[in-house]
Amino acid sequence: MHKTHYLRTLACIAFAGCLSVSAFAKTKLVTQSQYCADFASVTPPDSSTMFSSFADGKVLIRVFNNPTGFYIQLVAADEQTQQKLLVNGLTVYVDPTGKEKDKYAVIFPSMMSLRQQMGQTGMNQEEARPQMQDANQEQGTQSQRRDPRRPDPSKMVQQINLKGATFDIDGDSRAVGIEWVKLTITPNQKICYNIKLPYSVFNLKNLSPELLSIGLLSEFSLPQGMPSGGGMGGPGGGMGGPGGGMGGPGGGMGGPGGGMGGPGGGMGGPGGGMGGPGGMGQSSGNARSMFAEMGKPVKGWIQTKLDAAH
Repeated sequence: MHKTHYLRTLACIAFAGCLSVSAFAKTKLVTQSQYCADFASVTPPDSSTMFSSFADGKVLIRVFNNPTGFYIQLVAADEQTQQKLLVNGLTVYVDPTGKEKDKYAVIFPSMMSLRQQMGQTGMNQEEARPQMQDANQEQGTQSQRRDPRRPDPSKMVQQINLKGATFDIDGDSRAVGIEWVKLTITPNQKICYNIKLPYSVFNLKNLSPELLSIGLLSEFSLPQGMPSGGGMGGPGGGMGGPGGGMGGPGGGMGGPGGGMGGPGGGMGGPGGGMGGPGGMGQSSGNARSMFAEMGKPVKGWIQTKLDAAH
């Protein structure tokens, strides 16, 4: 009798625990939108700007809305995440039903797809490559004090804005101009993704939804039509294909003379090891670690309560 009662008590505790875990798993991140009568008055975020975070804390977000539509600003929480979003591209999902459906998406191109397109239009490799900061530049502005091996964010923003983003509805894509979607540089040299969409693009009966779900995904993938032996390495190199690595002659992403693929070497192709001359030892270990980290996706969803008080 007592044993049966004991087993029933254990079963009730286990069931209650399962309900608690289930409720926790269904908890959604929620942020509050701000009312803004004129989106043209929205200023670039700075160090004092209040954001919400999502995607495991890697991305910061703030949202504005008015009766015509909404305005989203996204900023990477750290420089490594910013590099991921630029190199791998970024897809931002917008669900006006407040759920997590991927029917509507804004797609920012990756730097690899930009280089591929520029190569097809006859631009030389120097024009297509994200411009690196010159180590001998005068150390004046904050952007000039950046690590000279890192791509210059202003150059990358310029290239992505020139290419433009696309707006996708169930696989049907169309180009959108910078009046809808563009990248900007914040006063503290962060890259801000600005997305301004009117409610009319969603074909909604209710043109003023109460909830808006926003998701994002940034992960590595080769652009369509790109062979596995070419890509980010520039002349003589790709991302692991024969004869090359992530940095062509002169350094690539790992800096001059070492890191992710030095002269004559690559990340696994014939004729080279993990970084070539000058890139062995600690450099090659750092390169492997950086490459592995860049391959991890950035993803997440957050639900936004739209300000309906106006």
